[in-house]
Amino acid sequence: MRRLSTFAVILAGIALMASGCRKQPQEDPRVRELEAENAALRQMLSEQPAQPQQPVKPILDQATRQKLEKTGITVQDTGEALTLTLPNTILFASGSASLKKAAISAIDQSAAVIKTDLPNASVLVLGHTDDQPIRRTKHLWKSNYQLSLARAQAVANQLKKAGVSMAKVTVKGLGDTKPVASNKTRKGRALNRRVEIVVNIER
Repeated sequence: MRRLSTFAVILAGIALMASGCRKQPQEDPRVRELEAENAALRQMLSEQPAQPQQPVKPILDQATRQKLEKTGITVQDTGEALTLTLPNTILFASGSASLKKAAISAIDQSAAVIKTDLPNASVLVLGHTDDQPIRRTKHLWKSNYQLSLARAQAVANQLKKAGVSMAKVTVKGLGDTKPVASNKTRKGRALNRRVEIVVNIER
């Protein structure tokens, strides 16, 4: 029995020596080179200064913008599109699609800008209402959608009279689907009743 135990110890020792003599796999030097190159590239990119963004040039000059705003128009100029918002206070009487005199003047000035500064632009005329049901003129308009379309068309017709080509004009009525304020207040409803003239240009 003692001989067997001694023999087992000898075998275990041989096994340990054999495992210690095994060579560890060597790392491929090309892997180290690629990792070093990647690290250098990341460092180089992190040291490069960020390129400053060029400011977008507005479509309208300040004088033209101020002239439009004096008529009651709100001007939004992103440099790629121009949105002229005409509030209903200068456009139409309640439930009506007949333009007021103040509206005709504002639309004519908008048309002058389009013809002079943006002759090749496309024009989208969008009519909007609040969410209140039509009462006084419900015999004319069955829905706010119909009223908003008639109002947008009235603005487009005045643009045409002022010399804007209708070939590039699209008219849409959106009813009360695109509010810019809450319809729960009188002030909010007034803001929602509007016509937008959206002028898209190509730089």
